[in-house]
Amino acid sequence: LSRSAAAAGPAADRHNAGARAGASVAAALDGESQLSASRAGSHSRGALDVSAGFVAAVCNRCVEAGSARWLRLLRPLIEAGALSGGAHESQLLAALCDARELEMLLLYVRHSADLDAAGLLALLRLALHERKRVAAAPPPRPPPKMGESWEALLDLLVCAPRNDVFLLQALRWLSLEDALVLLSRLLELFSSYAGAWRLAGACASGPPLDDDSSSVRGGGGGGCTPMLGQLVGWTNVLLDAHASQLLMHAPAHDALQQLGKLARRHVQLCSAMKGLKGYVGQATLKQSRPIRPIPDYSLELLEM
Repeated sequence: LSRSAAAAGPAADRHNAGARAGASVAAALDGESQLSASRAGSHSRGALDVSAGFVAAVCNRCVEAGSARWLRLLRPLIEAGALSGGAHESQLLAALCDARELEMLLLYVRHSADLDAAGLLALLRLALHERKRVAAAPPPRPPPKMGESWEALLDLLVCAPRNDVFLLQALRWLSLEDALVLLSRLLELFSSYAGAWRLAGACASGPPLDDDSSSVRGGGGGGCTPMLGQLVGWTNVLLDAHASQLLMHAPAHDALQQLGKLARRHVQLCSAMKGLKGYVGQATLKQSRPIRPIPDYSLELLEM
């Protein structure tokens, strides 16, 4: 017993030291947050005004530990946008991907100012891999919270601002299997819109059909509903990146045929609504309304 206690002593000391270090980092974050809030006053209560050196030190310490418990300590800095655009951003993203920390990944994408091609590709590969793994063998764990799933991460990536040139380069690095999984997710989102594309009968409840506005980011559940224009843009780039491979891959033919049916249904709906365009346009255009009210006037008629 004495030998086993002596052998377990160093491991327990390391565990206690790690716990004390984690508590000290959390206390430092809380202290810096309270100090910055007191300095900022009532004008910027939600801002986290800390030095770049402090942010880098805390991020490096948590990334070096690498465990999920340490990475969760960075939540205040991620929510405040203090880690966006820094030199340690790529290291943080790699650590979050290695830890498979879904909640922190969703938080990172939601509060990230911009995602480069490398970060987007890493997140896509991870989300698609986990989606395939869950579909093959669902884990015997409790269901995730609302808005916390690998599909939600894919939806956030679709909602994020994009440059089609860089997106095309990133999607070309995806394997054919991953591209097919991504296409299946895009088809699921298209189908949610297609539930409301009914020419007769009651419209099903689904996402809004306005594809001109920005994507809707949920507040309570933390989800994001990609707009129709974003889905069309991603599908175009994906097909452009893997067109020949998808055409020669027999399992992809069903997905392509389903996409064609959805496109035809949308075209039919647009054709049916085209007849209302002129009438609705006259009623909604500001140019068709009088700029100034017309004053009262009279006409004098003379008969010879």
